[in-house]
Amino acid sequence: MSDIHYGGGGAYFSDEEITKSQNRYSLFDTSYIPKIFKDVLNLKVKSFEKPNSWGLLHVIYIAKFENNEDLVLRANLAPKKPEVNLLIEKLIAEKVKKAGIKTNEIIYVDISRK
Repeated sequence: MSDIHYGGGGAYFSDEEITKSQNRYSLFDTSYIPKIFKDVLNLKVKSFEKPNSWGLLHVIYIAKFENNEDLVLRANLAPKKPEVNLLIEKLIAEKVKKAGIKTNEIIYVDISRK
């Protein structure tokens, strides 16, 4: 699987958030992955894998399904306040798509920190 790269930002993170970012894959409970896809999209995850990737405070997994295309789960372990940037990303992607420009589709964003 090819790498996914997200660059930029990070200068405003605390030392605690930087440490959390460095350990994000060991801190993320992957048992949530099937539940997220079931609750949000009513899809049953067949398998999932971590791609060779990096990206600030996000964990990234590729989820595979029986009767659906592969989907990407991108989750954020920090900061403590909701990361509204993910919601802004979704809104921008929707506007770009409406303008006829190819872009990724962000299906769902939850910034509630639950």
